[in-house]
Amino acid sequence: MKLASEQIMRAARQLALVAGLLAIALAPALLFLQTPLERIEIRSFTVVAIDLVLGIVLLVAARQTKESPLTAVVLALIGSIALLALGGTAGLIAGLFGLAAAILAAIPLVQDFVME
Repeated sequence: MKLASEQIMRAARQLALVAGLLAIALAPALLFLQTPLERIEIRSFTVVAIDLVLGIVLLVAARQTKESPLTAVVLALIGSIALLALGGTAGLIAGLFGLAAAILAAIPLVQDFVME
C-alpha cells in the first residue's frame, strides 16, 4: 500500500510540474502568436501575468508533495481553479492538468483518513 501511495504522489508531482510549465510557457507563446493578427489589449498582458504567477504556484505545489502533501493539494487546487477561471486558453489547459494533479495527490491522504 505504501508503494502505491508513493507512485501516486510521484505522478501527482509530475502532473503539477507539467501544469505549471504549461502555464508559464503557453501564456507568452499565445500572446506572441496573437500579436501580428490583432491589436493587443491590456487584458492580454493581465492574463499572461496571472498565468505566470499561477504557474509558479503550481510549481511550488509540485515541490511541496514530498514535504507536505496536504499543502500541495491545497496549492494545486487553488491554483488550478484560479487558472480555469482567469487564465484564458493557456490557463484552461494548465488548469485541467493542475486539477488532475490535485485530485491525484489527494487520493493517498483520503485513503489514510479512511483507514484510521
